[in-house]
Amino acid sequence: MKSNTSESQRCGQLLVGCLAAATLGVSTLATASPVTVVHDTFEIGATAGTSPGTVGNDAGDELDIPWYKVGNSSATVGVSSSSRLGSSYVLNYQPYGVSRPAVGTLYNADLPVNSVTLGPNEGDFIKLSIRYHSTRLGDMPDLFAFGLYNSNGTPTAANVDTSSYDDFGYGARFAIGASDSTPVAEIFKEAGGKGTPTFGNDITVLTPANSTGVLVSTTDANSTYLAELILTRQSGGIQLDFNFYRLYPASGNTILLGGATGVLETSNLFETFDEIVIGNGNGDSGSNSARSFLDDVQIVASVVPEPGTLTLLGASALLLGTRRQRADR
Repeated sequence: MKSNTSESQRCGQLLVGCLAAATLGVSTLATASPVTVVHDTFEIGATAGTSPGTVGNDAGDELDIPWYKVGNSSATVGVSSSSRLGSSYVLNYQPYGVSRPAVGTLYNADLPVNSVTLGPNEGDFIKLSIRYHSTRLGDMPDLFAFGLYNSNGTPTAANVDTSSYDDFGYGARFAIGASDSTPVAEIFKEAGGKGTPTFGNDITVLTPANSTGVLVSTTDANSTYLAELILTRQSGGIQLDFNFYRLYPASGNTILLGGATGVLETSNLFETFDEIVIGNGNGDSGSNSARSFLDDVQIVASVVPEPGTLTLLGASALLLGTRRQRADR
């Protein structure tokens, strides 16, 4: 049934709505339904495009980002063919030593926004999640760390780029190793001291309200895990929670294994992020470091858009309205 509202009235109403959203700005959009900012399943079969700072999106990886290794060419950061984590390709990371992380950059990606900011209202959140699997090349214990970082004005744009040494952010880390290794579950903050490698010696471990150590077995070839780091706006600051799950794809079951929860940051808060950083968490050194596989890397958030995004959202809404009007004719 056709609406009695004229086409001009519809466009006018839609434009008013877009202008109202732009006027209300941050508070309106920050409390909207959660938005997926990044969802990288590595289906393009590469970590980056043909030139530094570029990446080619495809239908299977519309929200992918480029990934680069940092600090040393001996590290391995690439895409491997594997079905263990639920898709055809995974990110293969092996540090071959300490302080050799990898950076996935939003800044250089083909995304609607190049950073994500924690909303101002209580309950607003940013969640980073990864599917994880590990195998060992040796028998030494190790750690794996992942986190949300700010590039501090120097976004990584090429492999073996040390510009990330002054980056800052929040991360979580857990233990990998044999059955007699010590479980670990920590949330940390990195201050971004210049000249200090990412995941270097400027890390401060934050005190959680609750903590249960995590130990990933590298002897179980079928082990699949989900790790998530969540930042939530509270009236007194930012709460950080790290949850670690064992996944059972055949049955669809998910079991919480451990993590660190209830960290409350009240000063020197980090709120805007344009990188995902992974690494060995300042753990093992040498060629026996564990090999980690990642898939289904996501950032989901209550998003505060960059200034140009409001205009983009308004234009998209107008286009959608026009298409619907044509369909009604």
